[in-house]
Amino acid sequence: MIFWLGLLALLWLPACSDSRFALDAAPDFELPGLLDNQRYTLSALRGKVVYLTFWASWCNPCRQEMPFLVALRNQYAAQGFEVLALSEDQDLPASMEFIESFEVPFQVASDAEGQVLAMYQVEGMPTHFIIDRRGQVRYSHMGFKEADQQMITEHVIQLINEPHNF
Repeated sequence: MIFWLGLLALLWLPACSDSRFALDAAPDFELPGLLDNQRYTLSALRGKVVYLTFWASWCNPCRQEMPFLVALRNQYAAQGFEVLALSEDQDLPASMEFIESFEVPFQVASDAEGQVLAMYQVEGMPTHFIIDRRGQVRYSHMGFKEADQQMITEHVIQLINEPHNF
């Protein structure tokens, strides 16, 4: 049994574009909401599959990613999937205008000082991490294009369908 779990882990790792975080605990953080007075933490989403995305209003691929994330979250939220979007904008009004234009149904926080960006060693926008129910980073990727949608959806479905008795 351990052999098969190890083999499965090895097969999964090549899919991660940044293996530094593969199967590691996702660093927790607390950030202020962009559109509200809430404080958001990653740990509050433990038990869900989380798509953590770093974006900015000036980023064209981010603009392409957002409608996809809205649809993905709406489709899989009832199965334990959530999106947490972190704005890297220092221009708060531009960031708010950007996110309001998409009517997002998920949590949006401001990381204008780049603290979480540095923790996750993000080098470009958008960058996303798919985190399993136990809080382990299972997939990461920088950039977004339409062709990525199927691969991302498959990763999300796989993690949603994993047993989660913990």
